[in-house]
Amino acid sequence: MRQEEVVEFILQRSARALPQLKILCCFPRGGDSFFFLHLRDPISLAELLLPISETWVQECRLQGDSSRLDRAFDLAAKILDFQPPSVGDGKRGSKMNPTDTERRRSQRVHLVVPLNVVWTTPDGVHHNEPAKTEVVNAHGGLLQMKEPYPGFKEVVELSHSSTARSCKGRVAWVFEPEDGKLVRIAIELAVASQAFWGVSFPS
Repeated sequence: MRQEEVVEFILQRSARALPQLKILCCFPRGGDSFFFLHLRDPISLAELLLPISETWVQECRLQGDSSRLDRAFDLAAKILDFQPPSVGDGKRGSKMNPTDTERRRSQRVHLVVPLNVVWTTPDGVHHNEPAKTEVVNAHGGLLQMKEPYPGFKEVVELSHSSTARSCKGRVAWVFEPEDGKLVRIAIELAVASQAFWGVSFPS
């Protein structure tokens, strides 16, 4: 497939899968077979660059297997914090009111919280590294870290530097850093908690 065809397919597919998000653009990442889908939440104005492999597009378009592409869209929905309509409810692709707060699991707060992130790699190496939050809600947060940092799906323990509270979580996504920038890591808490962050989230 030509790059233009891949981009058009991703744009059409994402528009049906993520009707509550504004799709800004889609463009190839230089030097490999990945594309970036640029998404924005119209409520919080949070933005996400979602990497999508051309292989996933080929599987969906040529083989009818959309599982990996759908998982990427579902993960984008989770990171930007709304529940996408399920495939079987007849609403996928319908226009829903983007101001409907019922679509959110919990409201998000831009908050800087110093943390320590503890995890053990698959080869048994133990890490205890500092981090800080960028955005939090009752179900998780977006962290900023330097290397080393935990990998996708790794289980971590977060320790609140100010309150000494701790909780378990899992890495839902890793946004690889650009030159000179911190890595951004989306963490999903094992048990939803407002108390851990020390703030009350707006209803």
